[in-house]
Amino acid sequence: AVFTSGIETLNIAKGISFDHTITTNKSSGITIESFSGAGWIDDVRDDGSSIRLRGTPSVEDTYNVVIEISHESLTTPEIAEFYIVVGANTPPVADAGPDQTVQANDVVTLNGTNSRDDDGNPLNYEWTYLEYRDVNGNVAPNPSLAGFSTSTEVVSFTPTVKGKYRFKLVVNDNLGDSIDIDNEDPYDSFVEVTVLAPIVAGWSERSGSTQNPPYTTSCENNFGQRHICTKSEFDKYIRLGSSSTHTGFINHSINEFVGFRYDGLINITTPGIYGFSTRSDDPSFLDIEGTQVVGNGGDHGSRTKTGIYNFPSRGLYNITVRAANNNDEGVIDVWWRLPASSRWSRIPSSVISHSL
Repeated sequence: AVFTSGIETLNIAKGISFDHTITTNKSSGITIESFSGAGWIDDVRDDGSSIRLRGTPSVEDTYNVVIEISHESLTTPEIAEFYIVVGANTPPVADAGPDQTVQANDVVTLNGTNSRDDDGNPLNYEWTYLEYRDVNGNVAPNPSLAGFSTSTEVVSFTPTVKGKYRFKLVVNDNLGDSIDIDNEDPYDSFVEVTVLAPIVAGWSERSGSTQNPPYTTSCENNFGQRHICTKSEFDKYIRLGSSSTHTGFINHSINEFVGFRYDGLINITTPGIYGFSTRSDDPSFLDIEGTQVVGNGGDHGSRTKTGIYNFPSRGLYNITVRAANNNDEGVIDVWWRLPASSRWSRIPSSVISHSL
C-alpha cells in the first residue's frame, strides 16, 4: 500500500480548525488526481510525498473522504478512503488547583495547568478575583494584590492583608468557556487562599498590640498581672531561636516569677495519633482543640510529661501552650512524636502559625 498513515477514522469537533497530513511511502512524485467527500475541506495539497488537508467543519456529520493519487511507479491510481466524524465541541474543564494557606507577604502561585480540553484544543486562561473576606468572615473591599495578572496559565501575587481570598478560573477553547465546577474533585474552577498574619518567631499575634515588631506572647509577672510582653521581656524570657541551643517551636530558659501562654495553629499533613511532651520547671500544659493533652502542673523541678492526640484528618488545629516559673531558673521544652514513630523531636516552626 502506498498510504502509510493518516487514513484512519478521525473524530473532530465542529468549528475547530482541521489540519491533517496523510503520509505515503514515496519520497517524491505523487500527484492528487481527485478528492471528494468533505466540501468544508477547502485546502488540499501534496508536497510530492504526503497530502495535507485543511478546513473548518460547520456541520455535525460523518464524512466519507476519498482521495485518488498517481505516481510514476503505479500502473493504476491509488485510492484512500476513510471517515471524518464531526461532533459537537466538548466544553473545556478548568482546574484552579487546591486551596492554599499562606502567611501575609508570602508569594502565592495559582496554577491552572491541570485544566483540560477533551477535544485537544489549545486553551486561553482568565482568572477573576472574586471576593475577599476579613478575619471575621465579612465580605470587605478587595485588597490590592501586587503582581496579580488575569490572563496567564500560572499567576503569582503577594497578599499583604490577612483574610480569605477567592478566585475563579475560566478556560476557553475558542469555541466556548469551561464548565463551571465548584468543589468537584479533581476539577474545581474556584480556589480559596487563606492568608494568615506573618509569623513572629512562631508566636501568635494578639489584637490591640501596638508594638513594632509585635512581641505578642502574653506575660504574667508573679502569676497574676497579665499583659502583652514588652520587647525586653520577650527577649529575656521567651528566647525562641536566640542561640544554637534555643531552636524549634519552644525551647526556652525562663526566669523566675514569669508565665506565658501561646495560642496558635498547628498544621497536620498526616492524620493519626501524635505524641506530645513538655519538659518544664515549673508548670506547663499543652492543649489541642481545647482538650488538655499534656498536664505538667505544679511547683517542681525539671520534669517531663507526655500525652497523645488523634488527628482525624489533615488541616489546621488549635494548639495552646502555657508555662510558668515560680523561682530560680526555669525551663520549658515542647516536643512531638509523629505517627508510627518512636522518635521525639522539637515541633518545627514551619508547621506552626497563629489563628486569624
